[in-house]
Amino acid sequence: MKNKSYPLYKVELITDLREMLEVKRRDRSLDFAFAYFLRDDIRYVSYGVFADEVSRLGNYILTDDRFGNHIGILGENSYEWLLAYFAIVNTGRVAVLFDKDMTDSEIESLTTKFDVDSFFFSEKNASKVPESKRNNSICLNEIDSLFEIEYRSGDLGNDLYDKITLEPDRCCCIFFTSGTTGERKGVMLSHSNIAFDIVGSSRLFRLEGNTYTVLPFHHAFGLIVGVLMVFHYGYTVYLSSGLKRIKKELLLSKPQTMMLVPLFIETFKKQICDAVRKEDRERMLSIAIKVSDYLYSIGIDLRKRLFSSIRDSFGGNLEYIICGGAALDNRYIAYFRSFGIEILCGYGTTECSPCVGVNRNHYHVDGSVGVPIPGSEAKIADDGEVLIRGPHVMLGYYGDESASTDVLTVDGWYKTGDLGLIDDNGFITLTGRKKNLIIRSNGENVSPEELEERIKTIEGVEEVVVSDDNGQIKAEIYSSEQNIHDAVYKGIESLNRVLPSYKRIEKTVFRDVEFEKTTSMKIKR
Repeated sequence: MKNKSYPLYKVELITDLREMLEVKRRDRSLDFAFAYFLRDDIRYVSYGVFADEVSRLGNYILTDDRFGNHIGILGENSYEWLLAYFAIVNTGRVAVLFDKDMTDSEIESLTTKFDVDSFFFSEKNASKVPESKRNNSICLNEIDSLFEIEYRSGDLGNDLYDKITLEPDRCCCIFFTSGTTGERKGVMLSHSNIAFDIVGSSRLFRLEGNTYTVLPFHHAFGLIVGVLMVFHYGYTVYLSSGLKRIKKELLLSKPQTMMLVPLFIETFKKQICDAVRKEDRERMLSIAIKVSDYLYSIGIDLRKRLFSSIRDSFGGNLEYIICGGAALDNRYIAYFRSFGIEILCGYGTTECSPCVGVNRNHYHVDGSVGVPIPGSEAKIADDGEVLIRGPHVMLGYYGDESASTDVLTVDGWYKTGDLGLIDDNGFITLTGRKKNLIIRSNGENVSPEELEERIKTIEGVEEVVVSDDNGQIKAEIYSSEQNIHDAVYKGIESLNRVLPSYKRIEKTVFRDVEFEKTTSMKIKR
């Protein structure tokens, strides 16, 4: 299909995550929902088994008063993490999703602020559970033993879970904002928020195979798009066992689609380039890409055959990468497209459950973040800010009415804080963050993100942050390469020659270490 508009995909409607689970128990009971790695083995879990285990854990939660209403989950990605999440939200409780890399004091503070009664925690993070909550909490690694005890006691007839009636519009989980600046806030999402977003995203993008997930589940992109959307489509989610094993696990899982942030894509490209350089095949690859791109432009697609060795390093079946979380340079999109891997950039924010829009399988605009999900609205305010309205917009920030009022208008629009444009076909292009704008003395506004994307095209620049430094535009740059400063200076001089005077880089400094980042791999400004 050519790159043009076409009808939305048809997917089953759901009102809450419990309905999604029960539909899969009914229709795809024997198909595999999840797969996870145990050393060199893979354990598969069917939709039917998963639904049964959610019911059993749900019954356990309902029969034990110590769990309370707000239940934290603290740990690395795992099958048990997902089991706990589904059991909590499908019993009408609220899952509070903690980042395992938070400090002990931060977890203690947030536990109090967000009224957390108990925890499901991983063995590695047991010491981080606040002392006052340890007697109320369960180790994720012990869930199997809970089921074993239940089986031995013969207590298999508890049907409290089956009797629960959910209220889809009530809060079911709290995600923490990533905290690039300021204090973390707790985004309250309901079943209906998440269900609408899953269905809407699935109508724009069609999944046609299994996925391999590496993004953290305590982030909305990693959980809702990377897991729940795949679950709704009925394919298998392979759970990464850690960054060090990605290369090997890609070969075993053979994903058709991956959900990634730009850092992973940049790293994958670097690994490809390093391997080609090591074999002294850079010129050959460059020629092959030019020939392949030309043939593809006239309707002859030889990409999978010509670049089979590169594609095999991703398992051999990879067709799509959904990229979100931060801006991605168009060069990466073109590079991977040459190998037959389409990168579709999307736009999300936790406050919108999280997907606002995405480029479609066969209808996409490079440089954009796609079109809004069906049933939602997007518009640009007079000051350039992107506004979103729809059933996926959050309930508000937990315990912070003032912050909620600041971003939610009385007529339902969510103020994203992002600056952008919307073209005649509905594609959204982001141009920066409103709070990061540099206001020059002559009244001109400069988007640092625009300049950062330009500077990152200079050879050797790996990371850059542009900011105002006492009235001067400063670029702070990190590069792992040696003796690169002169080349970067020349690149910035060349860039300045084509920039308006008020946008020119007036000060350049280099740093020896990477910028500090959030767990979603955004640079902390």
